[in-house]
Amino acid sequence: MPIIGATDIVVHLTGLILLTAGIQSDPGAHAIVPRVAYVDPWVVAQPYSTNLNQQFSTDYKIVPAPEPPTPQPPAPKLQELKPQAAPPPIAAPPPHQHAAPATSLATRYSVPRVQRHVEDHVALLLFPNESYVADVNWKPQSDAVNNPGYSFVRLDKERIRFQTDIPNTATSLQNLRLPRMQKDCCKTMNLDKNYLPPYKGAAAVVDIAQGDVNACQVGSIYGRNRLDTEIALKSNNGLLTIAATIGTATKEIRLKPNSSGRIDVIVANVPASYLKNQFDPKPETALDGVPHYHTYYDMGGATTATCNLSLLDWWSIHQNDQPSIQSCSLTKYPKMLGTQSVDNNPTLSAQARGGPPPSPTSFNFECSNTQWP
Repeated sequence: MPIIGATDIVVHLTGLILLTAGIQSDPGAHAIVPRVAYVDPWVVAQPYSTNLNQQFSTDYKIVPAPEPPTPQPPAPKLQELKPQAAPPPIAAPPPHQHAAPATSLATRYSVPRVQRHVEDHVALLLFPNESYVADVNWKPQSDAVNNPGYSFVRLDKERIRFQTDIPNTATSLQNLRLPRMQKDCCKTMNLDKNYLPPYKGAAAVVDIAQGDVNACQVGSIYGRNRLDTEIALKSNNGLLTIAATIGTATKEIRLKPNSSGRIDVIVANVPASYLKNQFDPKPETALDGVPHYHTYYDMGGATTATCNLSLLDWWSIHQNDQPSIQSCSLTKYPKMLGTQSVDNNPTLSAQARGGPPPSPTSFNFECSNTQWP
């Protein structure tokens, strides 16, 4: 059991992440980080040139036009044209069928038709620079200009575990205060096969075998407190190992306490534009302006028409439930998460401190974590 004086560890989950302990083929608690990257289903997936890629949006691939046919030598002149018998009449197509149209470029090559969608997101694992000890096959990046003091790695198909030197409390999600996508919001929603083993639709899956797991509120001046999740662990030797696998390949990062004496780690799924220092919310009329919570619907084939509660409806019903959901213990965030924080006060506007403008993840409840079933 953890002893007095052990190092506290907090793993903070933020953005589009779904927690579950209900997958029969993969027992235990997991946090599924969905991959949110738009792929135009109308465009043929073929290689395209660099020039075309530069000319058109990377939201979809442009299929290049076919090469012109090789010129052929002129046909020899005919000595004599002989009368030919009239061809037989063309039979009419059977009832309820249509004759096949002549092949044309329009039918042989697909034309891009961009559909409305959720803006692309990026999955990240972040921690303070001062906590870094070492890594094995998993070199973190840094952004000293826009995100000083933090390192990060992009997540892409990893299966992640947080390991300490002592046993911690066995994880239970039974009393987790997050919207339940099936039991509360969408009664018929089952997880799509892409979010079941081997999780082809996930950017990452976090296995949560140990630790106390609780929902927490990230405050906002807009009155819509986003719900994140915190996993509390302890370590006696003051170290945390973040281990990951992709197939048979393994990698890890080892961390030590920061200046506050705690080890903080963030797993995030936020708009990719944040990495470019672009925080303006997308208008809902934009092609990529579909509200982010539709990602959860897509994970189970649900729609607004098949769900009886939106996430915001759920919050309106449950925000005064007791015991109340506490504020998150993590109060300082990297700028790239677009989350408001200053001097341990998460409710102060980012604009007031000269930082990025308020973003969907900092004030929109519908970017909260959820759970299934």
